[in-house]
Amino acid sequence: MVGNSSDSLLYSTLSDAIHHHLKYSLGKTRENCSQGELFLAVGLAIRDRLVDQMLETEERYRKSDAKRLYYPDFSVVRFRSDFMLFSEKNHMKVHKNQWV
Repeated sequence: MVGNSSDSLLYSTLSDAIHHHLKYSLGKTRENCSQGELFLAVGLAIRDRLVDQMLETEERYRKSDAKRLYYPDFSVVRFRSDFMLFSEKNHMKVHKNQWV
């Protein structure tokens, strides 16, 4: 793991972090957990590392006074317009059927 976070010292390997989440987040052991619970523990362990790295990056950007570039995400706009068009078509069908 990048950086000197306290979690990287506490859990030296991903396996240790997974076992930690199985025990303390889910109250299970490796022997009595389901595949779904193991999957969740893996996700939690990976999320911990990603959050640590994200916070380290944010701190590094803050210290260096890095500039940020924001841009609109047009895929969201397109999704909303497609959804509204779909909703409007279905809404008209419902009203049309009510009057027939």
